[in-house]
Amino acid sequence: MFGESLGDPTADDIWALARERAYGISRTEVRDLFSRNKKAREIDRALTALVDAGRLKRHHGHDRTGRPAEIWIPLPQTA
Repeated sequence: MFGESLGDPTADDIWALARERAYGISRTEVRDLFSRNKKAREIDRALTALVDAGRLKRHHGHDRTGRPAEIWIPLPQTA
């Protein structure tokens, strides 16, 4: 119906960032995407919507500095 859009601006912005980074994005990168102006519950809700839509998968790994982090990995999309 909406193509790439989920109809949720927060989730759509996170999805756009995740698609640019096949290795995944950290929660810190998501927070910084919104210049720390989104509440954690809004980000959690959007991430859950992306997981439910089959767009992202949560993984516990390491961020770019090597610290443990929650990483959100984009999943391949079918047409």
